[in-house]
Amino acid sequence: MNWSRPMIEVLAAESTPTCVVSRWGNPLRAEDFVVLDAAVDAALEAAGQEGKASAVFVFESMPFPKNWDAIKSDTSFVRHEYSQLARVAYVGDVKWIDIKIAALGWTTRPDDRTFASTELDAAIAWARGGAD
Repeated sequence: MNWSRPMIEVLAAESTPTCVVSRWGNPLRAEDFVVLDAAVDAALEAAGQEGKASAVFVFESMPFPKNWDAIKSDTSFVRHEYSQLARVAYVGDVKWIDIKIAALGWTTRPDDRTFASTELDAAIAWARGGAD
């Protein structure tokens, strides 16, 4: 594991002004949420009144917070930014993502979707407003 790189990385090449695509590693650190928060805030602002901002979270592994500060940052992100997104796609090992959603259902919405690691392009298209 490369500890010097951010554990949450916004993938600029795949992102658009209203759709943030990010890759998540382990362990999640509080400082990793700063960049993600800013990117999602910018997408929400770009979406304006229509509220059509979205996100794609690409998980390399099951993300776990490193410490209490990371848990607080994650919770703050869920309450403030995530809750305002129109669509969220989760990409990775679908089995554990479904388990996470079942265990932490209060942090997700029924219309969020999961995609296998091989379906990144489909996840991005769906998050940007493609067909269900």
